[in-house]
Amino acid sequence: MRGEGMWQRRNAYLWLVGRTIRVLKQTRKWYGPVAFCQGHTEREGQWKKDWLSSPQDIRAKVPLLLDRYGLAGWRIHVVIGGPDMIWKTLPLATEDAADARELITGADLLDEEGRAYGFDLACPEKNRDGLYDWVVGAYPADCIEALCRSVVDAGAVMASLDLLPAFLGRLQPEGEGILSFQEGRAIHRVHLQKGRPKAYELHEGEPLSEGTSAFSWQEEAAVEGRPLPPTEAVSQVMERYGLSQATASLILL
Repeated sequence: MRGEGMWQRRNAYLWLVGRTIRVLKQTRKWYGPVAFCQGHTEREGQWKKDWLSSPQDIRAKVPLLLDRYGLAGWRIHVVIGGPDMIWKTLPLATEDAADARELITGADLLDEEGRAYGFDLACPEKNRDGLYDWVVGAYPADCIEALCRSVVDAGAVMASLDLLPAFLGRLQPEGEGILSFQEGRAIHRVHLQKGRPKAYELHEGEPLSEGTSAFSWQEEAAVEGRPLPPTEAVSQVMERYGLSQATASLILL
């Protein structure tokens, strides 16, 4: 008799930002249809708000999460954000990705108080000065290493890692404007151009009133934002499995 792993693909999507943990578990039969889907949202009030900035805290907390949700043997996809995340545009004298990486590394353009960063870059566009604007997303290298190692040591597979701005950009793949997501007092804003996250800002504001959408969208020429409805795919997951828009949005990974 063939094992279950040969018949199903098991993927778990984790949204790790601050003390709120979102998990979406999904299994698909080998020929495509969803066999199982389950979502969880937990508030870890006793954890440090900036635990994702500490390799030690990551090594302590991530195995607990994988054990709690029974994710040994699963493919793990992570969305991560934290106070040490960098998301910015760098003008460089090249449109070649390999050369751009070498320039960034050699000139310490991501040097933050001497801490090494792992980074990715995309979307070069020529600016008025004849340089190429690269969108660069970066996170402390020791934290990335601790996260990946913790997943592997727990018997799971690290399948993908997205920074929060890149993930939020998936919600408006053709958008021109500002997409905001609020949780508690934290307001995450991503400036999109043709769906590409060009800039990211983190602000504090008043908590949302009950029933107010956590997602808002402000088009380029608009004076103010409006609630951002879920995509059709996200809406189907919300309705079928009784999940919040934020947790169901993980299906877009």
